[in-house]
Amino acid sequence: MAVLFDGAVPQHVGIALSGGGDSMALLGLVADWAKNGCKVTAITVDHGLRAVSADEAVFAQVAAERLGVTHATLLWKDWDGRGNLQAEARQARYALMTNWQHDRAPDMTAILLGHTLDDQAETVLMRLARGSGVDGLAGMTVGRGSVPPGSTAFLRPLLNERRADLRTYLNAAGTPWLDDPSNDDTRFERVRIRQALAHLEPLGISPDRLASTAQSMQRAKLALDWRADEIAQQIAHEPAPGIVSFDRLGLFAIDPETRLRLVAHALKSVTSAPHRPRLATLERTLGKAAGGEGSTLHGALVTVTPTQVFISRELEAVKSQTHPLEAAQPWDQRWLFSGSALIGTTISALGEAGVSQINRPPEIPRAALLSYPAAWQGENVAFVPKIMTIPAAMAEYIVPAAFPLT
Repeated sequence: MAVLFDGAVPQHVGIALSGGGDSMALLGLVADWAKNGCKVTAITVDHGLRAVSADEAVFAQVAAERLGVTHATLLWKDWDGRGNLQAEARQARYALMTNWQHDRAPDMTAILLGHTLDDQAETVLMRLARGSGVDGLAGMTVGRGSVPPGSTAFLRPLLNERRADLRTYLNAAGTPWLDDPSNDDTRFERVRIRQALAHLEPLGISPDRLASTAQSMQRAKLALDWRADEIAQQIAHEPAPGIVSFDRLGLFAIDPETRLRLVAHALKSVTSAPHRPRLATLERTLGKAAGGEGSTLHGALVTVTPTQVFISRELEAVKSQTHPLEAAQPWDQRWLFSGSALIGTTISALGEAGVSQINRPPEIPRAALLSYPAAWQGENVAFVPKIMTIPAAMAEYIVPAAFPLT
């Protein structure tokens, strides 16, 4: 904890508490450490997927309060039964905790997660099976790197600890924990990977060895990101917030790894996606761009001109995102509009109708502006950030800048 917080004791931290062994160990350890003067709040997400989930949330609450830790239970009600259940539940947990922290605990420096070295090993093996490169095999990090203002830091103080050692600690302390039956359900990939690890360990492919590989890949990723940052200063810029432009000749003159890294980062930046696209699809997209052909990928539009390659938001991904200014919510999770001149307006993408009403900057292709946000007064465009401005109207681009990567 001292390393995570540079030797200082933060004012307030959160703990993601499921009631399972890892998070219960984290609760006990952090509650003891917090006697140095840090407020701690345990946060339990009740996914509502099993009949006993509410009881498990109460178990977590009682355990937290017994140690003098404040507790909050958040309910997930949005799953529609489609998609990958574990992935959807994981994303929901992060979103619910992030929103709760922003609304209810703005003084909270970070939320701590109970991921262990065993989780790291499983993650690396899963990504190896998917054919991941350096970034995927780097696995999870103890911290989340630089945290943009207004974002929530998720930290993993137990990432170098073995799951079995945490159980030993809990048994010594007389602390009970819950066993999630889904941890033995072989329908889930992580469970199958966990079982496979037991057979791989006699061959030298142990959790410790896989975690060591992740650390090596993290160092390699950092070096590659530094290289990409240097190149980005030469060939990349943002002609408008949320639109990234690469010098076409420069982009295809650099080494393939750096090119993939730059474009993947641009795609994540303009879409707010948590992950980069799959390698095979990214390579196909760049192959088309090299031949002068545009395409869509990852919720973004790739537009190719004789001299530039533009990455912008795909219109299809945002055309249904329309809300009144008074809703006070970020448009596409990236833009915040405000100002007295915009009262009564509606925030929506420009589209063909909007682009035809503005003086398009000549350096930005028409296609790249279709998804750009605007404030509408009826059928008329009233304001476009950085392009069509009026007094008492503002728009803030709230996601991190496209570059640097590091």
